[in-house]
Amino acid sequence: MIALWLALQTPPDLSEEVGAAWASRLSALNEAQRFAEALAEGARYQKRVGPNADVAYEMGLAANRSGDAAAALGWYDEALRLRPNFAAAAYDRGELHLAAGRDEAAQADFEVAARARPDHWVGPFRLAQLAGRRADPTAFEEALLASVLRGFDLHTLALDPQWRAWAHDPNLGPILTRVILVYGDEATLSALRAP
Repeated sequence: MIALWLALQTPPDLSEEVGAAWASRLSALNEAQRFAEALAEGARYQKRVGPNADVAYEMGLAANRSGDAAAALGWYDEALRLRPNFAAAAYDRGELHLAAGRDEAAQADFEVAARARPDHWVGPFRLAQLAGRRADPTAFEEALLASVLRGFDLHTLALDPQWRAWAHDPNLGPILTRVILVYGDEATLSALRAP
């Protein structure tokens, strides 16, 4: 009876385990800046085994780091098709959209990243930037607060000319001042307001 039960059990799906191991291999190639090799290895995996979100993400990263934004977008699209809540793929694709001025697409991707990684500040921070670009004070404050509560360091804002301009904006400046005074310090605010 036990033998029959064992025979009827579905064998474990090893594709995810194999995909994770292959993605780790591609990640090491990416870290070594061997992007062409990472892309070739990823293509070999896809041909032999089939689609895998982690492998597609690493291929997107290789294409992105080698300067091929179009190919990177395609691989990030594939990773997100396979795993819709893939935070890293959504964030990286959002960055490409942001750099290309596609704010609505970037917004959607950063929202996915923020939901998928509620412990990380970067998704809400990018959403705050997009709200600032739209001059939407309500969304700006909400996203900025979320990023701070998730660990964003307000000191870094003074390094960005866009945030320095928003510190002087009549609608966004008071929000920025309030958030910095509650969660940061006056030195940060002074640095942000400096000419």
